[in-house]
Amino acid sequence: MSPLLPNAGPPLPQTHQPMDPGELFRLRNSILTKHPDGKVTHESLQEIATTEDVPPSHVYAASAVDPNIVVPITNETLFVICTGACQAQGSLENLDKFVELRNSRISEGKKAFDILPRNCLDMCPHSPVAISRSALGQVAHPKLQSKDIADIVEQLCADS
Repeated sequence: MSPLLPNAGPPLPQTHQPMDPGELFRLRNSILTKHPDGKVTHESLQEIATTEDVPPSHVYAASAVDPNIVVPITNETLFVICTGACQAQGSLENLDKFVELRNSRISEGKKAFDILPRNCLDMCPHSPVAISRSALGQVAHPKLQSKDIADIVEQLCADS
């Protein structure tokens, strides 16, 4: 247990509505129907979101419930997003912000980053949580707010 992020304390109040588990597994099945081998791309997850008329975060979260669905890591900077219990504190909103910024950076020809959804990062008292890995190292982002994500992405993905 980290002295900086102890996993103790009272339960956090729910500030956001988590996805229905049935919807998570329905979307997981949609992913596997399109990609039976489980190999997906960021673009294909977003295409499924468009087809299913759901936010991209819902499809990303669905990919995290099946260990056989593999999201590629091809960029130096990576954001690992908790899509489990952190949903109740806003992780899906954060995930949509990451997707929006990733798409924007790609369309502008800027340095991109990868997004890796995970069902749990085991830091629930600090929800919503993300972990970044970049040339600057690995960092936990406890109690992450969507309004702070653009600054974090800009600092970690700055062109050298």
